[in-house]
Amino acid sequence: MPLSENDLVRIREVVQLAIQDEKHGVPPMIRRFIAGHEEACPHGKWLVRAKWILIGVCIGALVVGGGSGFAIARVLLLK
Repeated sequence: MPLSENDLVRIREVVQLAIQDEKHGVPPMIRRFIAGHEEACPHGKWLVRAKWILIGVCIGALVVGGGSGFAIARVLLLK
């Protein structure tokens, strides 16, 4: 016995409500999946570490470059 049009509409409504459920639906499932992946992915951890090293190198270059590095060295060497 095939499904009637009313049955199909009712099934679509139930599925749509299940997808939009705040506790067990698709959006919370995606958030849990991404959070678990961020915690376990070695590639992502390496990228975060590399990003912070690059930021530190850039800040260090700004501090040392342009004569301020010489000023800091001069203060440190005079003590």
